[in-house]
Amino acid sequence: MFFSKTTAFGLSLGFCLPFLIALGCYGHVIVVLCRTNTTDKVLKQKCLKLLFILILLYSVCYIPYHVLKNLNLWSRVLLNQRLCREWSNGVYIAHRISRGLVCLNSALNPLVYLHGDENIPAQLRRLLQRARQAALRPSSTPSQVPLM
Repeated sequence: MFFSKTTAFGLSLGFCLPFLIALGCYGHVIVVLCRTNTTDKVLKQKCLKLLFILILLYSVCYIPYHVLKNLNLWSRVLLNQRLCREWSNGVYIAHRISRGLVCLNSALNPLVYLHGDENIPAQLRRLLQRARQAALRPSSTPSQVPLM
């Protein structure tokens, strides 16, 4: 009985609640975008596409982790009962791999936003050029460095 209560509590707080909050917020943005007639149609479609990709990315990265976490817990219970030893190792390895998906979500979100804005790559190139130019300049002597 403890296993099922812990699993349900962890799944509710660890996945369902954050997913429903994110879905509610993104859903509200989608409703506002669809109701607004003053927004450019192309911009509106880009925003809706971005929101869909973010929701899909969140789902793809987090659902396998939580499913495999629960399967891993269940396989440990079965292992203590000396059942399904082969299955337990495979589930454990899959659960460990799925933990990387959660981290991947955090790494991919900025890239999704970066891909959605055409100005960001140009600004990044300019910033890198300025940094390269600053690095190539001869270093200044201590007397030339302004004090704040």
